[in-house]
Amino acid sequence: EIYTLSLHDALPIYMARKLRVSLALQPVATALFANSPFTEGRPNGFLSYRAHVWSDTDNARAGMPPLFFAEDFGFERYVEWALDVPMYFVARGKRLIDLAGRSFRDFMAGKFAEGTVGRATLGDFADHLTTIFTDVRVKRFLEMRGADAGSPAMMLAQSAFWVGLLYDPDTLAAAEALVRRHSWEDFCGLRAAVPRQGLA
Repeated sequence: EIYTLSLHDALPIYMARKLRVSLALQPVATALFANSPFTEGRPNGFLSYRAHVWSDTDNARAGMPPLFFAEDFGFERYVEWALDVPMYFVARGKRLIDLAGRSFRDFMAGKFAEGTVGRATLGDFADHLTTIFTDVRVKRFLEMRGADAGSPAMMLAQSAFWVGLLYDPDTLAAAEALVRRHSWEDFCGLRAAVPRQGLA
């Protein structure tokens, strides 16, 4: 399930802080709201099968990129990273032209020989950004992507969970202090363990 939080205060420092905290704590949300233990009506051995599937789905564009935890991370570094995420396609009219594996950076530089592709546009880059599936996705808001869907009450609880963590300055500072005690590798390990173990 996807939840969005406004970045109306869209200064790079706030985006970077909120992104780092929400990305690091995404496994906690996955564990709290794990709700996919069945596949085709049978137990599948996971508490969140959805999270398990995402653990090995096109990791060039998914998961928890270490760059997002860098001290100098901000909008510019995000764009530089996104330019090198392998492309899927470009839309021309009603056609999707396969550009799988090529970088948007090369597309902008005019390195593609296909005559039907033409020049890269801002709309092409916007389309490309929709193919990035990190556990928290940067849009005009932060999109939380780690938790399973659940009942309406649980979906409201997820919204309250993230708003409570990220919108109160003192709470955000406390969460950030906790997150900074651990390494990126620690959070990746947590992300790998949670689909089977949940809160355990």
